[in-house]
Amino acid sequence: MMLKRWAIVAVLSLGAVAIGDPQDNRNDHKEVAKRDLSPTITTVDNSTRQPEANSSTEKPPESHAGIEWSNWALVLIGGAGVITAYCTLRRIGQQTKATRIAAEAALKQANHMVAAERAWIMAEAKFEHGGGLVRVGDETQAIVELSILNAGPTPAWIYEQWVQLKVSPEVIMSRTQYQSPQFPFVGEGRFAHVNYEIHPVTQGQSPITWKAYIRDKGIPTEENGLHVYIFGVVRYRDVFSSSRETYFGYSVKANKRLERIPNEAYNKHI
Repeated sequence: MMLKRWAIVAVLSLGAVAIGDPQDNRNDHKEVAKRDLSPTITTVDNSTRQPEANSSTEKPPESHAGIEWSNWALVLIGGAGVITAYCTLRRIGQQTKATRIAAEAALKQANHMVAAERAWIMAEAKFEHGGGLVRVGDETQAIVELSILNAGPTPAWIYEQWVQLKVSPEVIMSRTQYQSPQFPFVGEGRFAHVNYEIHPVTQGQSPITWKAYIRDKGIPTEENGLHVYIFGVVRYRDVFSSSRETYFGYSVKANKRLERIPNEAYNKHI
């Protein structure tokens, strides 16, 4: 009887363990069903999320530093280019200046050599023997003799000679700058004597002479303050095939004496 009682207790205990609490069983079934039927949802906490490396809105400080260094590199390269260009232009300027100085020195040396070897034509004027200024009506006239010689070491070929007499109230001063007389002059109502004969002239040769009849309107007197000037030009070609000119000029004193005009415009050699 005792054994039977203990057998019944053991069977009931095993049944309770196998069946368990019905409420617990229902909860277990619900959780299993929920896990099986519901979709998997992953929740992300944005407060703890780290920024992505390839975000389009934010860049790490390393990217900004790289851009700044690249800009500075471009600035340095540009500055180096400017300095190089400046130095190059400065060297070119110095070379140009040196070339110009050398060219000027060579030109001066060449001019000195030409001046030492070229022909130098000299012209002298004087009144015909016993002559001087002559009054004819309202004009002043004269006959002058022009003498031409070559003072240079090489020959010259004279091809043009001009002589003019001018009555003028102007007083030609020595320190005043004047323009050399221009020949020929056309349509100005003035008179001049010209000679187009070609004369070869060498150093040591006797002077070439020729007479010229010249005149101008006006009678110089002490009351009217008019003056008489005789001037002209001799044109020639030298052995360097250069056309050259010799200017001469005189003022008339006391109607019979010629005196050189002390001004470069009337004593110039070109």
